[in-house]
Amino acid sequence: RLRQKIRKKCAAGVDAVIVDGTNHVAMSVLRLGATARSFGYLTLIVCPTTPWRDDCCTLASKTHWGWGVQAIEALRPSLQEALVPLYFGWFLTKGSVQTMCKISDTFLLKIAAISEFASEFQPFMKWQNEQDQKMDLGAYFRRSMFVGGPNVLHCTAMFCANGEVPGSEEYATSQAVQESCGHAFVLQVTALLVTPRTVGARVQLSAAQMALWDPNDCSSHCTVPNLPRGSRAHISLGCAPGVEPVQTGVDLLDILKCSTNPEKRIKLSVGELCCYGAGRWIVNLNKGHLVTTLFTGAY
Repeated sequence: RLRQKIRKKCAAGVDAVIVDGTNHVAMSVLRLGATARSFGYLTLIVCPTTPWRDDCCTLASKTHWGWGVQAIEALRPSLQEALVPLYFGWFLTKGSVQTMCKISDTFLLKIAAISEFASEFQPFMKWQNEQDQKMDLGAYFRRSMFVGGPNVLHCTAMFCANGEVPGSEEYATSQAVQESCGHAFVLQVTALLVTPRTVGARVQLSAAQMALWDPNDCSSHCTVPNLPRGSRAHISLGCAPGVEPVQTGVDLLDILKCSTNPEKRIKLSVGELCCYGAGRWIVNLNKGHLVTTLFTGAY
């Protein structure tokens, strides 16, 4: 019944839907979050900080549900279970989503018209149907696979898989994450990349944002030893048919590991477009783009 009410409010497009989840266990809250996410809403979990929040006697005297001390004691273990989302990240505001989508569309349209780019890139494109094969990057790269829908863009800070990833519960309950959830951050986009699999934006994290970056991130140390921590930070802007958004980070690292030896260089008004073979291209922007975001989890 509660999920139906939430679904109705979300479908109506109200600015905010506030749910009292006092007596909901973690799995129940995650289901409610999934419902909200399906409509493109972000979820913020707000927990009480009162000194008596774990005092069953005080809770029993204050509750309007009429529950006794023993009933609350029995519920406490399940209510105190850590709530870990699918991932934590910086979610772009509606205005910034529109800006980045426009930047991406303009970028793809511009490079598709460059013969040197098209001749190198097109052989690596993998359409699902032969009749679709054409140099239309706007149709080739889609956002239908994105969690939350095509209008939700984000930069992942840590993938948690609802607590299945080692260290994710410690990360979710850390002071830095707890204090940052619900806070606004400005991210700096420094480059745009495109491969036969993905199109995305490279993000340069600040010191404050690096404090929220996956502490177990070893991708740059293991596969790309000369790149600093946080090099994988990105915003997925589109995926080729059958490709998951997570591939954008893999493609970015793949380009960065050979960034000193481009096969081709093309001057653009926004920066230098470099090719690293096999359809891998990146343009380091002369002037970065700033996007406003909200840090929270994808529940």
